[in-house]
Amino acid sequence: MLKQSYVAVVYLALSCLTLFALFSTSSAQTVNTTSKPQLVPNARRYKESGLKPASGRSGSASLTGRALLGRDGATTIELSTGHLDTGQTQPGNINKSQIKPLDDNGAALYARNYTNSGGGYFTTTVNDLYRGQQVQLQATINGIDANRTNVVTVVETVKVRPDLSPSDLSVPARGVPGNPVNVSVVLRELRGDSGATTNLVLYADGTAVDRANGVWVDAGGTVSCVFTPTFSSAGTKQLEVKAEQTAPGDYDISNNAVTGIVVIGPITSTELNYNVQIVDGDDDYRAHVYEKRYFNGVLQTEHEEDFTAKGWQQQANFFGWTARMVSFPLTISHKETNDGALVFSDSYANLTPTSVIDGSDGVTRFIAYNVFQYDSSTGHYFNLSSTATIDLATGARTELTSFSSSRQAGDVTYHSAGYERFWDGDSGEEFFYTWNTTDVVRAGTRIPLGAHYGINISLTTGDGSVYTASPEVTLNPFDNSGQQPYMCFDWSFDEFSGTSCIQNERVWIGKHGFAFKDNPWVPQVVIQ
Repeated sequence: MLKQSYVAVVYLALSCLTLFALFSTSSAQTVNTTSKPQLVPNARRYKESGLKPASGRSGSASLTGRALLGRDGATTIELSTGHLDTGQTQPGNINKSQIKPLDDNGAALYARNYTNSGGGYFTTTVNDLYRGQQVQLQATINGIDANRTNVVTVVETVKVRPDLSPSDLSVPARGVPGNPVNVSVVLRELRGDSGATTNLVLYADGTAVDRANGVWVDAGGTVSCVFTPTFSSAGTKQLEVKAEQTAPGDYDISNNAVTGIVVIGPITSTELNYNVQIVDGDDDYRAHVYEKRYFNGVLQTEHEEDFTAKGWQQQANFFGWTARMVSFPLTISHKETNDGALVFSDSYANLTPTSVIDGSDGVTRFIAYNVFQYDSSTGHYFNLSSTATIDLATGARTELTSFSSSRQAGDVTYHSAGYERFWDGDSGEEFFYTWNTTDVVRAGTRIPLGAHYGINISLTTGDGSVYTASPEVTLNPFDNSGQQPYMCFDWSFDEFSGTSCIQNERVWIGKHGFAFKDNPWVPQVVIQ
C-alpha cells in the first residue's frame, strides 16, 4: 500500500532541523523550496502516518502494546505502562501478561501467559506471527491505583519493524582546510508500516566528525540531512554516514551506511569560461498594427494601435561557467573598465541560495542551488545556478555552475495609442474603448564608451575557491536600422480567421563588442 510521506531537509551545526516539502513514494518528485522554510527540531515528529501501537486503560492505569516483525521472522512483543522507546522507568508494575494471536475471524489461536518480575515494561519474542495479524495483549497492573489491581486489554496489529537506509550521499569534489564542507545524505524508511528515530553519524577515515541525534523518519518517509564538518588537514577523506541506535530497532542493518570521498586541499583560483556582450545604442522604434478577427465568418474584434519606443540602452553582459559545483556563501565582484579606466564597480557578499531543488527518480539524484540578486539603482543583476547530477548506482557526479553578472541601464519612453472594438457573440452588442498611454523606464547610468571595454569578474565561494575572468572587448560601431513597409496578410485555422496588418521602422545605432573563451562546455564528472 502506498503511503504519502514528507521530505525533510535537516540542517546541522550542533543540532539538526527539519524542513517540510511534499514527496510521494509512488512517484519521484522534485522538491523546490523558493521561500524561507519552516524549521523545527529534527526529533519532532513532523508527521506520523504509520500504524501506531495499540493503547488502552483501566482506571488510572494505561497500557501500550506493540508487535514488530523482524527480518528473521521473529516478532518482538512489548507492553508498557507509559510511552515506548523513552529509556525511562515506567510507572507501576506489570505483574502478569497474556498474548492471544487471533485468526481472520477474531478467534484466539492460543493463549500464552507470563509472570513478570516487576516494573512497568515487559517484552518477549514469538516466532509464529505474520504481518497484519491481530494479537490480543492483556496485562495485570498494580502500583498505580492505590489498593487496586487493574486489568488492561488491547488489540495490536503486527507490523514490520522500521527499516532506515541512508543513501544519495552528496559530497563536493573538493574542500579547503579550515572551511566547512557541506555533506548531504537522504534517509528513507523502506517498509512503510511505522516510523523510527535514529542517530545519523558522519565518519571521516573512521572517526566521527559530525552527527544528528534523534532524527525522526515517518513510515515510508524521506528526510535529508546536511552535515558541515571542518577538516584541518589536507588529503583525501573517506566519508561514511551511518544510521545508529535506531528505535524501535532496524529491520535490515546491512543497509545502514553510505560512503563517499572528498579531497581537502589549498584554496584554488580558476579561470572561468565566459561569453561577453557589450552593447550601447540609441533606439527609435515606431510601429502601426491593424487586425480583424472572425469566428465562423462573423467579425469578433477589430484592433488598431500606434506604438513607439524611444531612448537609449546600454548592456554589459557576462555569462560564465565552470564544471564544478560551488559551496556557499558566495561573494561576487563585478568591475568594468573603459579604455583601461575603472568606470563601474559593484559586489554582492554572503549570498546564500534563494531556491533549492533536490529530487530523485530512483536512478539519478538532481541537486540545484539557485541565487538571484538585483540592484535597480545600478542595474546590476546576478543570477547563478549550481547543479550536481548523481548516478545512484555508481556514485558518479556531474557538476556544473553557470551564472550571469550583468549591468543593464537605459532610459526609454514607451507610447501606445489605439482602439479596440468587439462584439458580444450572443447579443451582437458592440463594445468600444480607446487608450493613449506613456510609460518611462529608467535604470542605471549611461557610461560613455571608448574603443575597448573590460569586465573583471571574481566569484569567491564558501570553501575559499576563487573563480575569475578578465575579458576585454574591442568596440565597433553598428547600425541596425531598418523598416517594414505596410503589409497585410490573411490567416485562418479551425473556426478562426482574420486579417493582420503591420508597419514598423527602427533607427538603432551605437557600439557593440563580443568576447568568449572557447573551451568546450563539458560538465565535470567526478567518480566517488
